[in-house]
Amino acid sequence: MPIWDGFSKIAKSVEEGAKSVTKKAGESMEYGKIKKDIYDKDQEIQSLYNEIGKKMYEQYKDLGTVSYDIIDLCQNIDDLNATIEELEKKLMNLKKIKKCPQCGKELDVNIQFCPECGQKQEMPVVEEEVQENDEVLEGEVLDKEEEE
Repeated sequence: MPIWDGFSKIAKSVEEGAKSVTKKAGESMEYGKIKKDIYDKDQEIQSLYNEIGKKMYEQYKDLGTVSYDIIDLCQNIDDLNATIEELEKKLMNLKKIKKCPQCGKELDVNIQFCPECGQKQEMPVVEEEVQENDEVLEGEVLDKEEEE
């Protein structure tokens, strides 16, 4: 029965190896779960910080009273919001779109009525660019034609 003893030793070794792998996998899963829980709690904290900041900003906008350092931060937010608004306008001009002032739907600049809410749209003012070189050339051509 020495063959069975060899198989028995191999089986026992495989079983111990499987138990070790299972234990390590369980520990790894628990580690991952704990890391995820820590991440989730950190996200909740960040959300609370944002909520606190938003409430302070709303207090500043509604009442105009908060501490001076908060007022400076709120004014920075106002400046950044104005900059973002200007940048969004530039993007819209590049994409040749506009927003309906009533419902906010993005529209092609040539649309006269919003298909969403029916609001009449302001049509863009087409600015004709007059180049000085063209005027000079036309003047020169006219002068030449006048000479003939």
